[in-house]
Amino acid sequence: MTKESLDQSRPPRKRGRPRKIKTPEPVDRAPDEPDLFAGYVTDAQLARQRGLSLVSLRLERARGEGPPFTRDGRRVLYSAEGFREWLASFEVKPRKPRK
Repeated sequence: MTKESLDQSRPPRKRGRPRKIKTPEPVDRAPDEPDLFAGYVTDAQLARQRGLSLVSLRLERARGEGPPFTRDGRRVLYSAEGFREWLASFEVKPRKPRK
């Protein structure tokens, strides 16, 4: 085989492309089993609902600027109640206009 025929059989290299970040899928549970994770969302779900990229949410978490979270092994979960409390902490009360 010549070098030219080898080059044609290989797919082109993809450089500079961001790799896709995979999040674990939830495991199916039996209908009679209680949902232990009720009230929690994954980082991907929270990022989508906040209109952020997953990377931006992870950067917030790394800087300690984001909402409180819980780790379950490698999985990151956000409590809906904890998120609402965190969000309420940014609430701004309107000022009375000066006379």
